[in-house]
Amino acid sequence: MVRVKHMAAKKYIIIIMLGIFLLLFGGVLVWLNQEIEYAPADVQVDKVAYHQPVYLLGRVAEGSLRYLSQDNAYQFIVQDTQASITVLFSHLLPSDFHEGKTVRLHGQLRDETHFFAETIHVSVPGVKSSV
Repeated sequence: MVRVKHMAAKKYIIIIMLGIFLLLFGGVLVWLNQEIEYAPADVQVDKVAYHQPVYLLGRVAEGSLRYLSQDNAYQFIVQDTQASITVLFSHLLPSDFHEGKTVRLHGQLRDETHFFAETIHVSVPGVKSSV
């Protein structure tokens, strides 16, 4: 009888340890899958993840929006207080997109000066206007 209780206790301990392991393993996978957010100055200072999905946060420079008919894409400049980066976007612009607005772009950095955006979020909540 004592041996049966001992075996049952071992099973519970193994199940609990397996559950803890799976939770930790899942947390590590979520952490590894997080995408990185940069400001234009970060791109020029830090080693960045080129050709990897990242977020770029900044303000659309006044007078920078152009439509490139040969590329069927929009080009504009996103800047912070220290640097700027040229963005290419080949989809329809959001209706609230305007020069001077703060944007959060999702896409890929091609080099220190070019970003290919896949999505645009305008006027990101919680972002100070000093960007």
